[in-house]
Amino acid sequence: MDSVQSPVRTQCFVGNLRSDVPKTMLEDKLRASFESLGIFVCSVDVCRRNGKKPTHAFVDLASKSDLENAITNADRFDQKLVFDGKIIRVASRDQKGSDAQDAAKERQKFRNKGKQKGKLKVQSIGTRKMMSLHNPSGNKPPPIVSQNTSPYLQHKHSNEVDNGEGYIIGQKLGTEDRLTEYKRGGGNYLVKRMRSYINEYVCALLNSEGGRLLIGVEDDCKVCGVECSDQMEDQLRQELDSVIKRFKPPVLPNMYRVNFKSVYKSLSDEPMEVDNLKVNPLKDVTVENGAPVLTESMFPGSNNESVPGPSGLNNRNGVILELTSLKVIELKVDKPKKCPSLYENEEGVVYIRRDGSIQRLRASEIQEWLRQNASDSHVKVLQMENESLKTECQKKDRIITRISEQNENLERQTLSKSKSAVCTLL
Repeated sequence: MDSVQSPVRTQCFVGNLRSDVPKTMLEDKLRASFESLGIFVCSVDVCRRNGKKPTHAFVDLASKSDLENAITNADRFDQKLVFDGKIIRVASRDQKGSDAQDAAKERQKFRNKGKQKGKLKVQSIGTRKMMSLHNPSGNKPPPIVSQNTSPYLQHKHSNEVDNGEGYIIGQKLGTEDRLTEYKRGGGNYLVKRMRSYINEYVCALLNSEGGRLLIGVEDDCKVCGVECSDQMEDQLRQELDSVIKRFKPPVLPNMYRVNFKSVYKSLSDEPMEVDNLKVNPLKDVTVENGAPVLTESMFPGSNNESVPGPSGLNNRNGVILELTSLKVIELKVDKPKKCPSLYENEEGVVYIRRDGSIQRLRASEIQEWLRQNASDSHVKVLQMENESLKTECQKKDRIITRISEQNENLERQTLSKSKSAVCTLL
C-alpha cells in the first residue's frame, strides 16, 4: 500500500524586525502582511535573543511560488514591522547569509556603544562648562534632549502608535481625587493584588464618574514606575478582560482600556525639578527623530535660544532623557451613561468612588441610591418618550399633507382632461 506523503513546505526568512514589539504582535502583523499578498501562512516562529538586537522570524509557506511572491513584493509589507530607516528582509531560509552579516555588525555596534557612552558624558560636561563661560549672568541655560531614545514611545501593544505620552521618574503629578487613584505597585503587586484592585476600583469608577487608576506612582504623587515585561502586559490585559466580563450589568469593551506608558529618567548631572512642570504628563511633548522634546513652556523662565552641544544631541529646550524598562500602567474607565442600576463586580460586591478612596456599599445604601436615582431616571424616560411621540406626530402630519396635495393634483388633471374632450358643433 502506498504511503501518503505530506506536502512539502517552504520556509521563508524575514529579517530586520522590530525588537521592541511583543512576539504576538509581530506574528499577527506578519500573517496580515502575507495574507494581503494572497499567501497562506502555515506557521510563524519569531526568534529573539534579547530586546536590543534586531528580531527575525521563520514563516512556513505552502509552496515555493508563495516564497517568490513574498520576496518580489517585500516592499508591500507593513512598515511598522521595522524601525525607521530599516528595510525588511525577505528571503528563503538558505539565503539569509546577508542578514547574518548585518546581525554581526549590529552586535559590534552595541559593543562600541558602551565605549562611546563615556566619551559622550565627558563631552556633555565640557559643553556645560563652555556654556557657563558664555553665560556670566549665572542664568540656568535650557537643557537639551537626546535623540538616542527608542522611536517607540508607548507600550508595545497598543492598537495605536504612541503620540509621545510618557512619564519621567520623580515627576510630580496632581493629587488624588474622585477621578484619579495612585498605586505604587512594587514587589509582587501585579501578580498578587491586581485582580482585587480591578474588582474594587473599576467597579467604583463605573458607579461614579469614571476616571483612571495609575500603577507606578508613589503615595506622594511622584512617578516611580513598575517593572512590566511584554509577557506581563499580555497577562494583565487578559486578566482585566476576564474580570470585567463577570461584572453585572455587562460592561462594554469601549468603556475601559489599559495603557502601558513609558518611563524616562534624566541624565543631567543636576537633578531635574519636575515639581515645577505645569503640564499633564508629557501632554505637550513633541517627538523629533524618535526623541521626546520638552519645550520651554514646561520650564518657567527659560528662553528659546538654541544650546550648543555635542554631536548626536538635539539642541533644544528640554532635558537629556533615557528610556527605562519601567512602565506606568494606566487603567482608564469612561464616564458611564446614567442608568437606574449599580455595577457589581465578579464577587457580587458594589463599590463607589469618593475623594481619594473607595467605599463598599451595604444593602441599605444600595436601596437609598436606587431610590434617589430611580425618580430622576423615570422622568428622563418619560421625557424621551414624549419627544419621540412628538416626532412621530410631525412625520404623520407631513405624510397627510403630502397625500392631500397629491389628491388635489389628480382632481385638477381629471377636470382638464374632461374639458378638452368636449366638441362644439355649429
